[in-house]
Amino acid sequence: MEKANGIKNKPLRIAFIVGEFPDEIGTFVLNQAIGLIQQGVNIEIFSLFRPEKKITSEDIEKYKLMEHIHYLDVPKNKLVRLIGAAGIILKNLFIHPVKIFKSLNFSSYGKVAMTLHPLYFSDYFLKNRLTNRFDIIHCHFGQRGLYGSVLKDIGVKGKLVTSFYGGDLSFFVGDVGASAYRPLFKQGDLFLPLSNNFGHLLVNLGCNSEKIKVHRVGINLDLFKLKKNVNKSKEIRLLLIGRFVEKKGHEYLIRALHLLGNKNVRLILVGDGPLKKGIRKLAENLEVEQQIEFVGSILPSQLPKFYHNAEVYVLPSVTSDEGDMEGTPVSLIEAQACGLPVVSTQHSGIPEVILNNKTGFLVEEKDSKALAEKIKYLIENPLRRIEMGREGRDWVMAHYDKEKQNKKLLDIYKNLVN
Repeated sequence: MEKANGIKNKPLRIAFIVGEFPDEIGTFVLNQAIGLIQQGVNIEIFSLFRPEKKITSEDIEKYKLMEHIHYLDVPKNKLVRLIGAAGIILKNLFIHPVKIFKSLNFSSYGKVAMTLHPLYFSDYFLKNRLTNRFDIIHCHFGQRGLYGSVLKDIGVKGKLVTSFYGGDLSFFVGDVGASAYRPLFKQGDLFLPLSNNFGHLLVNLGCNSEKIKVHRVGINLDLFKLKKNVNKSKEIRLLLIGRFVEKKGHEYLIRALHLLGNKNVRLILVGDGPLKKGIRKLAENLEVEQQIEFVGSILPSQLPKFYHNAEVYVLPSVTSDEGDMEGTPVSLIEAQACGLPVVSTQHSGIPEVILNNKTGFLVEEKDSKALAEKIKYLIENPLRRIEMGREGRDWVMAHYDKEKQNKKLLDIYKNLVN
């Protein structure tokens, strides 16, 4: 067996730095954590917040994952957080004065330091004597990587790894500025974007290309199996699973449904979010509300049923007015795994997930007419739908199997430590 820190047979010790865990959106982080435990890794997860909804699964229970989670319980109320921060500073003033003030380095960390989240992380690591416990500190999302950079500043040991997923390279950079990650690029040992497109964005922001390695998300192919049921009715069901936020592009799918003018098409919209009321109103104005089913939020375990009951998966993603973008949407991967042809957009990392004209179709952002044309083609060509679906399944099996991706992640860790 390979050596880790010069000691044979010693399991790697990994710290995950996250915002909220486990959470409904970031199931890929949960899959990684469980996959690493399955491979014998010692993992501890440090989370700013507790999830608002209780997330559970057989694997969470089987591998006693909750015993590995440490909640910092940072107050979400800014005033309460500020009062707590004052207490942290006073408590550490004579014990760790230099380290605690490094956690408040506003000149280097700007708005991130002003959230006081790095201060809370530093206090937790110092008071629990976690300085030398880990081989790898793996931060999920770029913002959390900055927390990891602060931990390095105060002397916490371990290689610093940061994964980038989407908004951390679009919305966050637009809000904070192009220099947002400068201290992280200096302190970090490895950066794991989930697409080549994100790798290029990191380089443009000043990251050393030699420290970048693409690591893709993985899904459970035993859960998302190839659909076998055949639709014998005339009704064609389109599916979109995602929060009602601007970047998901619900508006353009509603307009495409109107352009289709086909009353035998039914659209299933799964999810909730701030724009849901407006989308309902748009559907009413375009007189297609009778063709749409608003399902609301569902449990992760219910997802395969919705994929298996659909004929086409559509995700017309766009860049929001605030600059928020997708990464490589997991729903596109899950839909292809279930054998659905997909229609999506030339957006962010999506062209790396879909093989255009093979596993689905890609159109330009906000082009409802093109969306309608591609959906119409798939409606009128059922055999092509099946062919695309099978190619999609093969593509996902080769590139997005969580077992393969988790093994790759462990190899990445080992190479870095060695």
